[in-house]
Amino acid sequence: MDGHFELDLRMWDVVAAGLVIEEAGGVVSGWTGEDLSWTSPEDKLDVVASYGLVHEALLRAVGGSG
Repeated sequence: MDGHFELDLRMWDVVAAGLVIEEAGGVVSGWTGEDLSWTSPEDKLDVVASYGLVHEALLRAVGGSG
């Protein structure tokens, strides 16, 4: 898989997989490319994840920045 995006996730839906992706050299960000905030578990997150090389293109494809 080159990339994935999903809306309205909670921190506990993302944090473990996000760590694995980042440790493998991938990128996990918010919908517009911003770093995700892990300070408020009740907040909903819009997440874009990729193996890195296609991250900017994936952000553009989903309508974020990039």
